[in-house]
Amino acid sequence: MRLSHNVIRKILPRLIEEEWRRIELKRRPDLRSLSLLCREIDLLHPQIDDEARRPDNVEYPWSDSAGPVEVPSGWKFPVTDKLYTTTGRLLLKAATQLTRNPFPTYPRK
Repeated sequence: MRLSHNVIRKILPRLIEEEWRRIELKRRPDLRSLSLLCREIDLLHPQIDDEARRPDNVEYPWSDSAGPVEVPSGWKFPVTDKLYTTTGRLLLKAATQLTRNPFPTYPRK
Protein backbone atom coordinates (compact mmCIF):
# COMPACT_ATOMS: atom_id res chain seq x y z
CA MET A 1 0.00 0.00 0.00
CA ARG A 2 2.77 2.46 0.83
CA LEU A 3 4.40 2.17 -2.56
CA SER A 4 1.14 2.36 -4.47
CA HIS A 5 0.43 5.79 -2.98
CA ASN A 6 3.89 7.14 -3.69
CA VAL A 7 2.79 8.46 -7.08
CA ILE A 8 3.72 12.14 -7.05
CA ARG A 9 7.44 11.52 -6.60
CA LYS A 10 7.49 8.75 -9.20
CA ILE A 11 5.50 10.45 -11.94
CA LEU A 12 5.46 14.25 -11.67
CA PRO A 13 9.23 14.92 -12.04
CA ARG A 14 9.25 12.81 -15.22
CA LEU A 15 6.26 14.68 -16.62
CA ILE A 16 7.90 18.00 -15.79
CA GLU A 17 11.17 16.96 -17.41
CA GLU A 18 9.31 15.88 -20.55
CA GLU A 19 7.31 19.12 -20.61
CA TRP A 20 10.50 21.17 -20.36
CA ARG A 21 12.04 19.12 -23.16
CA ARG A 22 8.90 19.60 -25.27
CA ILE A 23 8.96 23.39 -24.97
CA GLU A 24 12.72 23.30 -25.57
CA LEU A 25 13.93 25.17 -22.52
CA LYS A 26 17.68 25.49 -22.47
CA ARG A 27 18.01 25.16 -18.71
CA ARG A 28 16.63 21.92 -17.34
CA PRO A 29 14.84 21.91 -13.98
CA ASP A 30 16.63 20.56 -10.92
CA LEU A 31 14.97 17.15 -10.86
CA ARG A 32 16.50 16.19 -7.53
CA SER A 33 14.92 19.19 -5.79
CA LEU A 34 11.64 18.55 -7.58
CA SER A 35 11.72 14.91 -6.53
CA LEU A 36 12.31 15.83 -2.88
CA LEU A 37 9.43 18.28 -2.94
CA CYS A 38 7.19 15.69 -4.57
CA ARG A 39 8.16 13.27 -1.81
CA GLU A 40 6.92 15.83 0.74
CA ILE A 41 3.61 15.96 -1.11
CA ASP A 42 3.39 12.17 -1.08
CA LEU A 43 3.94 12.24 2.69
CA LEU A 44 0.64 14.08 3.06
CA HIS A 45 -1.14 10.78 2.38
CA PRO A 46 -1.82 8.79 5.57
CA GLN A 47 -0.55 5.53 4.05
CA ILE A 48 2.91 7.02 3.56
CA ASP A 49 4.25 7.72 7.02
CA ASP A 50 7.97 7.42 6.26
CA GLU A 51 8.40 4.33 8.45
CA ALA A 52 6.41 5.93 11.30
CA ARG A 53 8.65 9.03 11.40
CA ARG A 54 5.92 11.24 9.89
CA PRO A 55 2.51 10.68 11.47
CA ASP A 56 1.13 13.97 10.11
CA ASN A 57 -1.25 13.53 7.19
CA VAL A 58 -4.11 15.41 5.55
CA GLU A 59 -6.88 12.92 6.39
CA TYR A 60 -6.79 11.66 9.97
CA PRO A 61 -5.90 13.00 13.44
CA TRP A 62 -2.66 11.69 14.94
CA SER A 63 -0.65 11.94 18.12
CA ASP A 64 2.89 11.33 19.15
CA SER A 65 4.28 10.32 22.52
CA ALA A 66 5.02 13.90 23.57
CA GLY A 67 1.79 15.74 22.94
CA PRO A 68 -1.91 16.02 22.33
CA VAL A 69 -3.84 14.74 19.36
CA GLU A 70 -3.30 16.90 16.27
CA VAL A 71 -5.85 17.43 13.52
CA PRO A 72 -4.98 18.15 9.89
CA SER A 73 -7.03 21.35 9.71
CA GLY A 74 -4.94 22.97 12.45
CA TRP A 75 -1.54 21.63 11.41
CA LYS A 76 1.10 23.59 9.48
CA PHE A 77 2.51 21.03 7.09
CA PRO A 78 6.23 21.49 6.26
CA VAL A 79 5.57 21.33 2.52
CA THR A 80 3.50 24.54 2.62
CA ASP A 81 6.51 26.85 2.97
CA LYS A 82 8.45 24.84 0.39
CA LEU A 83 5.90 25.72 -2.28
CA TYR A 84 7.11 29.35 -2.06
CA THR A 85 10.69 28.42 -2.94
CA THR A 86 12.06 28.51 -6.48
CA THR A 87 11.52 24.76 -6.78
CA GLY A 88 8.01 25.04 -5.37
CA ARG A 89 7.03 27.76 -7.82
CA LEU A 90 8.48 25.70 -10.65
CA LEU A 91 6.48 22.67 -9.53
CA LEU A 92 3.25 24.66 -9.33
CA LYS A 93 3.86 26.31 -12.70
CA ALA A 94 4.60 22.99 -14.36
CA ALA A 95 1.62 21.27 -12.74
CA THR A 96 -0.63 24.09 -13.94
CA GLN A 97 0.75 23.83 -17.46
CA LEU A 98 0.37 20.05 -17.50
CA THR A 99 -3.23 20.21 -16.35
CA ARG A 100 -4.11 22.81 -18.97
CA ASN A 101 -2.58 20.68 -21.70
CA PRO A 102 -2.60 17.11 -20.33
CA PHE A 103 -2.05 15.39 -23.68
CA PRO A 104 0.55 17.44 -25.51
CA THR A 105 1.81 16.32 -28.86
CA TYR A 106 5.48 15.52 -28.49
CA PRO A 107 7.77 15.71 -31.50
CA ARG A 108 8.72 12.34 -32.93
CA LYS A 109 12.37 11.43 -32.73
